[in-house]
Amino acid sequence: MSWPKEDMFAVTFDGKLLMNARALEGTDIRKLVGKRGVFVGVALTTYEVRLLSEHAYDVSSDVASQIVSRRRRRR
Repeated sequence: MSWPKEDMFAVTFDGKLLMNARALEGTDIRKLVGKRGVFVGVALTTYEVRLLSEHAYDVSSDVASQIVSRRRRRR
């Protein structure tokens, strides 16, 4: 499994959830690409946050079951 080299999400101080604009096709961020430490984010809608939360729960549950399964096999 390989992890992304960049952060995919960020949370603003007022609680908005942002997605890295580099993940979106057709987004022109050339002016900021060369700057270090710059996160270009796109605010997610309430629906998108709910969808992300549901999928994150599903993925984390799947990973947890795999970890438990491997531990049981080792015993």
